[in-house]
Order: sequence, then structure tokens, then C-alpha cells
Amino acid sequence: MDDLVVVGAGPHGLSVAAHAAARGLRLRTFGRSMESWHAMPSGTFPKSEPWASPLSDPEGAYGLDAYAAAGGVRAEHGTPLPVGFFAAYGDRFARRAVPALDERLIGSVPPAAGGFELRTEDGEPLRARTVALAVGVLPFVELPEPLRGLSRRYVTHSGHHGELDGFAGPSTRRAAW
Repeated sequence: MDDLVVVGAGPHGLSVAAHAAARGLRLRTFGRSMESWHAMPSGTFPKSEPWASPLSDPEGAYGLDAYAAAGGVRAEHGTPLPVGFFAAYGDRFARRAVPALDERLIGSVPPAAGGFELRTEDGEPLRARTVALAVGVLPFVELPEPLRGLSRRYVTHSGHHGELDGFAGPSTRRAAW
């Protein structure tokens, strides 16, 4: 039985996993590193300032400032960093601070005696005393009730889009919520 299973490999899940690994916990981490960040349109920027965006490891060895400086980039207040740069930073953090990231997704997390019995997307059962869910916002995409029955040809959520080329040109009479 694992001490902890982290479900999600974005900034929060990777940070939790880095701290758990440093404490010597029996740990497994599941998810695709920075997946939603990689899916964001190129040329966009995170909402937060660079000083509010670093992932966390207990020694502070893998901070955003150090990553940016090594690449000749200034991470300072008022200077946004491209989303692709931030995603690459998260990937590097995962490789260095998180042992054995498993890119499979978790299909279920039912409670069981002494913890949880998880199941991976391909059916492997796992047991853990504790589970940290750091799944991000995409599983919670919500369309207003009056729009739910309409075809995705006409109504989509911004979380369903990576590049925005499909919106170029004449009006497509399509709303992105």
C-alpha cells in the first residue's frame, strides 16, 4: 500500500509529490506533466506574476527564477512569461523533483478499509492510505444549462481549445463560453 497517491501532474500535483518524495513517503504520482498548460494557445501568458508561479520543492532547488535565469530569461514583476515557457519549466521540475511520474490517468478513487482503492485508466488496482487530488480545472468545465444541448459545432468551452486558428476569418456563428 502506498502512503500517498497524487492524482494530477500540474503545478500543484507536482509540488505535493516533490514534498512527499523528500519526506520519504511511499508515493505514486499519476498524470501527464503540465498537460493543460501544454494545451493552451501558443503566444498566451499565465494570469499570475512570475513570483507567484513557481512550483515548490522542499529545498527550493527548482524554482522558476533559477530556471528562467539559466535560459537567459528575466522572471520579474510586470514581465509575463509565455505559457509554453512555464509548461517547459513544469516538465523540467517533474523530471528532477518527482520520482517516476506515471502518465496514466486514474479512473476511480473509491474509499476502502484503511484508505482508498484506486483504479488506473487501464484497470490496474492500487491501494493508498491517502490521495491528493490535484486535477486542475478541466474536469469541472461547465456550460450554462440553456447551451448544454447545442452541438459543439456551435457552442464550446474555452477549455476545449488549444490553438485558436479555427476562430480566424469570417464569423462562424460559434460561441465560446
